[in-house]
Amino acid sequence: MMLCTNTGNVVVVLNEFADKRRGKVSENIIESSGRRSATYNIVITKRKNTGKEKKESIDPKEKYIGFATNVPDMDVSRYASSRR
Repeated sequence: MMLCTNTGNVVVVLNEFADKRRGKVSENIIESSGRRSATYNIVITKRKNTGKEKKESIDPKEKYIGFATNVPDMDVSRYASSRR
């Protein structure tokens, strides 16, 4: 399991999750120079201690965090934090 950097592709996934167009666990693609290089499972969980829980309009990349894994049923909630 590895923390996902909020690259363009990961931000798209977080936005899709926030819009309920993608599940908590889904397949994602690593692309290099526009070419598909690898697939992996991304697990999305809510960040802990964002300090903005009451705001509904919070940016998904500030509210959620993604983890790359090859174990889709892993409980990543204990790893989530507000650190980047």
